[in-house]
Amino acid sequence: MNILIKSGKALCSLQRCCTKLLDFQLRRKAKIGQLESLAVRSKLSGDTWSTSAGQHWTSINWSGRGYSTMEGDHGADISDRIADESKGPYEDLSPEDPLHQATEQIFGLNRSESRCVDNLCDHAERFLAILGSYSNGKKALPRRSLEGLTLLGQLCYEYEHYEEARKAFLQALVFHEIRPVPTLLPRAINGLAMTYMALGEPQEASQICESALALAKSIYGETSKEAVHIMVNLVQLYQNLEDQDVVKAWKARVYEAIGDPDEIKQMNLKPGHAQSLFQAGNACFQLGDFDKARKFFELHLGIAQTKKNLPIYHIVESLRNLAIANEKLGNVEESLQILKDTVDFMKANHLNEGATYAETCCRLGLAAVKMGDSDTAKSAFSCARAHAHHLRT
Repeated sequence: MNILIKSGKALCSLQRCCTKLLDFQLRRKAKIGQLESLAVRSKLSGDTWSTSAGQHWTSINWSGRGYSTMEGDHGADISDRIADESKGPYEDLSPEDPLHQATEQIFGLNRSESRCVDNLCDHAERFLAILGSYSNGKKALPRRSLEGLTLLGQLCYEYEHYEEARKAFLQALVFHEIRPVPTLLPRAINGLAMTYMALGEPQEASQICESALALAKSIYGETSKEAVHIMVNLVQLYQNLEDQDVVKAWKARVYEAIGDPDEIKQMNLKPGHAQSLFQAGNACFQLGDFDKARKFFELHLGIAQTKKNLPIYHIVESLRNLAIANEKLGNVEESLQILKDTVDFMKANHLNEGATYAETCCRLGLAAVKMGDSDTAKSAFSCARAHAHHLRT
């Protein structure tokens, strides 16, 4: 399939993927209803239960939620099967295989803060060329490579290479048609939707995004962080379409899903809540509700102070966004202090390289200028200039 297809054909491909996966979901749920109540009560927590048909259900823990896939023969057509995510990430692919190596190069780009945009385009072209032989032969892609392809689309989108992003996301749909991977499909669809939005096709983007939301709710749950993320994107899409009634309705659904930070603060918060608080803060931040965002980020950082093994990049993003939220709310002095703390934290954790550090120093300098702190401004701008080559063009 030509990955440069028009949006109409993209929607057809998307519909086939969604129909296939949602049909599987309906079959799965119907079969679950036949299981013994003991299996249902345990949420299929890893034990294997045999049915009268001799098929087996195995729980796979996705985002902490019990979700079951059915093993066994579903017919000769591999396109009717859902990828078995309990297999190795490359299945039978050897480390010497060009696809294996190209995939790891994509993940290497993601880990590198100093990645070069030109290198990204070269990697995209090379990776898509290797994938051509798989899609043309209707071969299922190893899960790790499909994840790398989705990541490639996200990186191209992030660096505003929208045509390359569209190619990557559309190619991902081709492989999901061959064999869907439930946990990756909503991400690819959502990425495609935002890419169409960036390319000036908001109507197509909203249709695609709503398909992604339906899948995310089916797989992860109504109020999961994945579903909330897509709902936030829908708010932004409809804002561009200037449909304020729909925007208001979607915002209400987002707030219903994430809860009220003042009420959540009264709970007995534990380290396991950190990821949800972080995602809720980001959702409010993207919606422009900086007061709620500030409260969620403060709750997240409160857990981070006592729990040492939280994702360090989440802590940095929480600090940065907390500073921006305070600035938007007129708390410039507090914003300045948080940015100082962020820079110190990044230095202490050897993160004082790359675009994120340069951007943080630049923001610190601007905040210091507003507060008349010339020494801090001079030092911050000096650091920003030293790392300016990392900044995005």
